Amino acid sequence: IPKTVSLGERIPLQISLVNQGKQDLEVISLETADIIIRLKRPHPINVNAEGVEVEPEEIYLRKSRSSIHTQPDGKQMIKWLAPLPQKKTTLKKSSQADLELDLATLLGGWPIELGEHSLLVKYEGSLEAEANFEVVFDLEKTVPTLIDLMKSSPSPDDRKWARNNLYIMTGLPGQEDGKAEMKREVEKFQNWWSENKGKVELSGERLVVKKAK
Repeated sequence: IPKTVSLGERIPLQISLVNQGKQDLEVISLETADIIIRLKRPHPINVNAEGVEVEPEEIYLRKSRSSIHTQPDGKQMIKWLAPLPQKKTTLKKSSQADLELDLATLLGGWPIELGEHSLLVKYEGSLEAEANFEVVFDLEKTVPTLIDLMKSSPSPDDRKWARNNLYIMTGLPGQEDGKAEMKREVEKFQNWWSENKGKVELSGERLVVKKAK
């Protein structure tokens, strides 16, 4: 996973199974293996209302699969499917097999916030790998990325998350609900960014006009 990603961007995750031995190995393919992904988020997201640390979010890639269908009324229906049967494959000596994923998509309703994160991946209950990454605010990329997410993401949760972040960052008034309002809000943020690009800096959670030096 990249060491640093910008808030709202796609987060590419590559899981690799490497044969470091001198013989070919028969293994369960990454596409059908039991894989657990655990994400530990920065404080206070990993702490409940009582101040007690909670377990990291966990995704089990084979527990269930989902298929999302958009209905005539615009609402999305999620259909849960049975796990795929496990398949074995031959991993040649000194070679590797890769599985390309998008962590943001996997987490769905758990948007990735600013800060340092720790990721653990476990293959078939035994092989483990860990990686750390940081989600940062990029003065050039973050606002346009969130506007595009709000405008075009197929996930209502992602659109609302992007919208809420933009309201916090810009301080603009008038948060509304509904598709028609969402379109007007996108235009409002686009106009704001057009007027303020290059003139602002991040102060806490807010974008403020840069002080003259």
